[in-house]
Amino acid sequence: MRVLAWVVERATGSAQAFESPLGWMPHYEDLNWEGLDFSEEQWVELMSIDRDKMKLQTLSHEELFLQLFDHLPKEMIFLRELLIGSF
Repeated sequence: MRVLAWVVERATGSAQAFESPLGWMPHYEDLNWEGLDFSEEQWVELMSIDRDKMKLQTLSHEELFLQLFDHLPKEMIFLRELLIGSF
């Protein structure tokens, strides 16, 4: 629910975000942490992205994309290429 509240706040222009290779992400202070013992250090560790691992994982899907190429929406192919290019 906390993330959904942030999504609604983003949609109404009352919350901030930063762009990552995977899309727009909230800052620690943008989420309601009331009642939780979750530090900003834990948040940073959880939300960190290892770009090399992510690129290898995305590239490992090449064979599957080739097998499904004719059945996939072209947007998926383009989004995958954008994702690979962002690393």
